[in-house]
This record gives sequence, C-alpha cells and structure tokens, in this order.
Amino acid sequence: VAAFNMAALVWQVVLGHRLGTNPAPDWLVVVMFCAFGLAFPWIMLNIRLVTEVRANGLAYRFFPFHRDFVLLPWHSIHAQSAVTYHPLRDYGGWGIRYGKSGRAYNVSGDRGVLFTLANGRTLLIGSRRAEELSAAIAAVSGIGPGDTQGQTG
Repeated sequence: VAAFNMAALVWQVVLGHRLGTNPAPDWLVVVMFCAFGLAFPWIMLNIRLVTEVRANGLAYRFFPFHRDFVLLPWHSIHAQSAVTYHPLRDYGGWGIRYGKSGRAYNVSGDRGVLFTLANGRTLLIGSRRAEELSAAIAAVSGIGPGDTQGQTG
C-alpha cells in the first residue's frame, strides 16, 4: 500500500503523468500518500503494548492509541490466568479488539493473560511471557492464576 502510494505520487505529481482514465486530483494523491504512505507505515512500525504490574493495579498502554497508561485496579479483577488463544477466531485478529470472547489488547502471537473482571466481563492482555506476567500479578496482587478460565481455544 505504501509503495503504491509512493509510485502514484511520483508518477502523477512529480512526473506529471495521469494515473488511470479518471485520475484523482494531485492534492488527493498527496493526501493519500501522507495517510497511507507515511502515517500508516509509521503506526505499524511503532505500535507497542506496554504492561506494568504496579502496587495499585495492572497498567497497560497500547501506543500510539493510548496516550497514557490505563490502570486496571486489583479490586476490579476476579481471576487471571495465562492462556493460549486463537487471535483470529476468538477476537478477530490483533490490535485493540472486541470479540465474542470479550475485549483484547494484543500485538502478535497467541499467548496472553486472561482476566475475569468483577463485573463478569473478560479482558485479554497479550504477552510473549504470559506465565511470567501471571506470576508477577499473583505476587503483587495476591490474585493467583485461576484455573476456572483455562485455555480459551
């Protein structure tokens, strides 16, 4: 997508050739290049999920979509466990997802910590080191890895 937009910009705006039989105006080609040739690749290269186990709760930040950390207080967590899940089937893919299995924040892979919240909802935080994250949460919060949720897939 980025390469196509770069080629369209060079072909039409720089070289002056028209792209197709019904070409877009030059200003739109420039806007499309800025959005899909620069902004989208920048987002994809800089996307990060940072998770911190703090004394008052679990803090997570999905950069660049969250400006600040989101705090999940310990009292709002009923249970937690490290799980293997199916990103496409359970949540519809990666990113900030709302699926049939609840809400998920994941960047890649198929491992994470599944939280059952006090309100009955579930939240999955993806992690390449899911067992370590679950153990750290248990050590700080006293909420041990629950065996009621188990694996989702």
